[in-house]
Order: sequence, then C-alpha cells, then structure tokens
Amino acid sequence: EDELTSNRDALALGGNAFMWSDPLQATNIRAEAWSVIFGSARVTGLASSGGTLLVMTENQVLRADPNEIGSKYHLRPLVEGIGCAEARTIASGAGVTAWMAHDGFYMWDGQQISRISADIDDMFQPGGWRPAPMYHMSGSATGLFPVPFRIAKTALNEASGVFDRANQCFMWSVPVVGGHEDSNVIPKRVLLVFWPMLDCWSVY
Repeated sequence: EDELTSNRDALALGGNAFMWSDPLQATNIRAEAWSVIFGSARVTGLASSGGTLLVMTENQVLRADPNEIGSKYHLRPLVEGIGCAEARTIASGAGVTAWMAHDGFYMWDGQQISRISADIDDMFQPGGWRPAPMYHMSGSATGLFPVPFRIAKTALNEASGVFDRANQCFMWSVPVVGGHEDSNVIPKRVLLVFWPMLDCWSVY
C-alpha cells in the first residue's frame, strides 16, 4: 500500500522532479522514491549508464547516487554549462551514453563527459555547416541538400537518437534549416551518424 502513497492519493511532480523504481522490485515505485533539482532548472533527460543515473537539465548534468536502498538520491553536479536539449536524443550502447545539447553532442563513458561533435560544430553556429559546394552538382540528390545548413534549435523537440547495435554507431535524426537560397527556411531533416570506434561522423 505504500508503493504509490500511503493513502493512495495522487502525487503531482513539477518539471524539476524525477522518480525511480524500487531496486529490488523494478515494477514498483515507492512513495518516497522521488527527488527534485533545486532552483528553476527543468529535468530534460535521464539516463542509466554503467550503474550510474544521470539527471540532465538544459545546462547541467548531475549524478544521482542512492544514499541507501529505497531512499532519496543524492545529487551532485558532474559538469556545469553542458546539458541535454531533448530526452529522446539520449542513446546508450557500447558502454557509453551520448546525447544532444544545444551546442553540440556529448558522451559519458562512466568516468567523464566529453564533447564528440568538434567536426560538425558549425551546424550549431548561425553561419551553418559548409562542406564542399555539393549543390552545384545538378541532377543529383546532393544538389537538393540544403547547404549550408544549421541545426533548427527551435525544433529540437523533433530530434531523436538511437544506438545501432548491428553497426555499433549512434544515429540522430535532427531538424535543420538553411540552404543556398535565402528563401529556403523550411525545416528539413538530416541523419547524423557517429562512429565511436573511429571517432568520426557521417551525414545523410
């Protein structure tokens, strides 16, 4: 009877709160199994990686450690100034967890958080990403590619990510805007693929 609340009342949590299941009974949630991030920060993502629970806001990543079985989690910051833009961009595989922030992509390897998007960081800048001028290649699909393009930061709720276990790579579907025509402001979508074993990116 105490798996929800002792008197079966509803429990309304704000955007700065998160809950977790019972370590011994994963299908149950104890009444006290919730915690909050102090201040006005909103939880934008949660990830369980290598026995560590990561709690993310838009500009902070915290580590949640249980004080004891079933008790409140103790939150401690892992890094300031780095956050998660959208919960659906969090993906785990090959022993690491990666996600999309407002300024790039990051990865947690169980020890530290590192930036993995240095090769494509121009996508997050106003000027956009400018590879070779493929749009001059008329008559091909690449001629329709919106180069230069930039991440559509106002539409990041449409971004999502996954880890492809067969190919051992992370893939993100990301909305972008841009193009070689000034009138081209219609959001499009690109597939960004990160190969952790090679430490390189592919764009589709």
